[in-house]
Amino acid sequence: ASEGGGLLFASGLITGEALLGIGLAIPFAYYETTEVFRVLSNPSSILGIIVILGICFWLYKIAVNAFINEEK
Repeated sequence: ASEGGGLLFASGLITGEALLGIGLAIPFAYYETTEVFRVLSNPSSILGIIVILGICFWLYKIAVNAFINEEK
């Protein structure tokens, strides 16, 4: 069994992404449009980039902390 927090976190991200994809497919298929959850009339990708960078930083911190704890 793996005791690494980084591996567990990454596995959770993959599982969460898969479940979210399934959950989003249902309203998209029902309404037959991808604009079901559209909030902004002129969306920007800057918010998405900020979120992805935040998740990458969060994963990095968890992996580094797990590595430091293994060395002790």
